Amino acid sequence: MNPIQLAPNRTVVTSFTTTNSLDDGHYVLHLCTNNTSASNKPQIPLVTCALTNRSIHTYNNETLQKVHSIEQAHTAAITDLTHSSSYIVSSSQDGYVKLFDLRTHGGSPALQMLLPKKEQALTATLGYGGTLAAVGGSKGTIHFYDLRNAPPTGGGGGTTAAAAEPLGSYVDAHTDEVTRVRFQPNSHDSSTTTPLLVSASEDGLVCVHDTSQPSEEMALKSVLNVQSPLREVGFFGPSMEGVYCLTGSETISVWHHESAQPLFQFGDNVRDVLSGMMGGGRAPIQFLVGCFWDGLDLNLVAGDGKGDCGVFRVDAGGSMNLRRVLSGGHVGCVRAFVSSPLPFEKSVIVTGGEDARLCEWNSNSAQTTGAIKTSNSISSGKAILTAGGGRIKRSKKKQGHAPY
Repeated sequence: MNPIQLAPNRTVVTSFTTTNSLDDGHYVLHLCTNNTSASNKPQIPLVTCALTNRSIHTYNNETLQKVHSIEQAHTAAITDLTHSSSYIVSSSQDGYVKLFDLRTHGGSPALQMLLPKKEQALTATLGYGGTLAAVGGSKGTIHFYDLRNAPPTGGGGGTTAAAAEPLGSYVDAHTDEVTRVRFQPNSHDSSTTTPLLVSASEDGLVCVHDTSQPSEEMALKSVLNVQSPLREVGFFGPSMEGVYCLTGSETISVWHHESAQPLFQFGDNVRDVLSGMMGGGRAPIQFLVGCFWDGLDLNLVAGDGKGDCGVFRVDAGGSMNLRRVLSGGHVGCVRAFVSSPLPFEKSVIVTGGEDARLCEWNSNSAQTTGAIKTSNSISSGKAILTAGGGRIKRSKKKQGHAPY
């Protein structure tokens, strides 16, 4: 089946500039949504974006109308963003993780945690029903905070609060910046999580931890040696048994996390391969934006330098198939996206880019430009069945603590 080219169904501009140059404006860094489970849909689906001006804006996911705004949420760049019930959770290079209540207006967080020893907060994720925050830091540590015991902020719009002490920390897993942490979604309801936590780092390692264990040593289940600095990581599969890894050098590999074995690694030429699938006359693929699991398949979103994207099915057996081309919505690079928890043919994707726009792409809408003819299935890379992975021995720095 030939891939379908989509035009945007809706578009909204999140930040305006007084000039025609993208370099003069602010753009979308991160996106998240509370609509993550097909079996547990929220009453009002929301999508939230973090901008380079450190503001956070929330929109109705069905209309793209703004419903909440936080100006100057942090004093440094926002590094990660996630929804939790009626809260937005953000991490930042200023060292803070903040929880903002969407039911109230104003810039004051409901809760905030400051990482110890002037460490930057580079990524955050929530587990255990939204009560436990795992935070990846710039010094190779993973800190855990019990949000039920975190001190509230002062009133009157201030940002000063007592620094919450970590419930526990993992200090041995990584030797460099922890760039991403994610709890494993439950396979039957992706709005809830299991105790498994995956962490990725600039040291080229991906670690899977069972946070229900009483010590860091007992919690470490497997180590995936990707051998390249990691940028993005996440679980996928019918039982969430797989882990996908995106690197800073724009490569992708997929792994079985329990055995710590790589299933397939797409090499350094993956962008050339994807560009070939997009067909002639288009700008070459430059960025691997991210991945999502649609209930049946793992999908990769990759973009060019002009704002167009391709959505590719990733087969753990070693092939990729172009499924959708998202064209005509952005005039700058796409930096982030979220996808609705529906089968791929019914899925709705929202993208955010360096043009400060959010674009909605709906396969069921009338905004399609038809099928495109291209070589949409290409195999690449090398299957790796025995190399890498397993437990990697390191010298202990100090005794870890049970996070929960």
